[in-house]
Amino acid sequence: MNRTHITIEANSIYEVLISLFRIANHDQTEQNYFENSGYVSHPRISEILNAIQDNLPHFFKQEVAYFFSTPIHFTSILWHLVCSKKITNIHDLVTSLSETKENDIIRCMLEEVTEQINPIDSANACTMEKCNNPILNDMNAFQKSVQEAYSLTDNDKERVLELCRYPTDAIQRFIRLLERYGQILEPFLPELDALNQVEVKKSQALYDQNEKLFFSDYLKINEKLIVPGSIVTLVPSCFSEIITYFTQPCKKQYILVYGCFISKKRIREEASEERKLFFKVLSEEKRIDIIKLLALKPAIGSDLAKQVGLTAATASYHLSMLQGIGIVEYQRIGQRLHYTLNQKTLKDLFSKAYNDLTHQHNE
Repeated sequence: MNRTHITIEANSIYEVLISLFRIANHDQTEQNYFENSGYVSHPRISEILNAIQDNLPHFFKQEVAYFFSTPIHFTSILWHLVCSKKITNIHDLVTSLSETKENDIIRCMLEEVTEQINPIDSANACTMEKCNNPILNDMNAFQKSVQEAYSLTDNDKERVLELCRYPTDAIQRFIRLLERYGQILEPFLPELDALNQVEVKKSQALYDQNEKLFFSDYLKINEKLIVPGSIVTLVPSCFSEIITYFTQPCKKQYILVYGCFISKKRIREEASEERKLFFKVLSEEKRIDIIKLLALKPAIGSDLAKQVGLTAATASYHLSMLQGIGIVEYQRIGQRLHYTLNQKTLKDLFSKAYNDLTHQHNE
């Protein structure tokens, strides 16, 4: 069996991306979930976020909300550029974005919109890439589909149509936002990098000591998610509270961004945390709905989101939580992820929880 190649490294560009999402309040669900579990942000990181927001002019705060909220978002194109070009600072990201073809940027920005107005049957998931791309070739037809889409609010429709009509203006606005944000964040980057480097050394030592325990006990993820023989880059992030930034830029290549501070707490947790996390993950009704759907048949993320009444981004978050405890797996087909339920793992976790509870009770 091929050995998985693991690299643990710091990269400040992820602090840029994740802090932007946090400022746009895209981590609200995640934040509430873990605050209820007793996890809190590191005080210094909260101070830095507050300082950034205080120095960010009101206009640019509005721009952050505009570009990092559904159904329009730059998520896909930024992650693609960072991963494919191995970008390490915001200045190179701005340059790379400026050099990217306008059509490629627009397709990424409207990815969630195309999924909503052009739903694909999960049974034909292999044709998704071919079906979703041509929808933007006829812009007039696409705009008509947007106007008729029942899944979009009137405000969302207005934003999508504005982007379609003035794409160059939107892209230039976003480039200016990144430039301004980079100027504000830059003074904090040396401090953030130093904190990340400490975590890199600690993670590397734990990984070298016991690879399996590093994934299962420290990162709290199922190592089976990572295909043997693949290339995995682990990136600690001061702004990341939990492990939700898990991406696969290409076949057998994975990038996993995880929090610096929460992981240090996790290694000191008692053995019963697995049971606690299992019940916490299943305490959310929408996740139960997702499990029920996947118990019937595999599905793609956009289909699951539509059936349980969630945006694609929120559904992705819930799926990542289910992946984190190993009961949901996925296979990449084209540019989409095809999710399945690991029923054996689900049964094993119920069995472990039962044994743990009854053992404690007997004691």
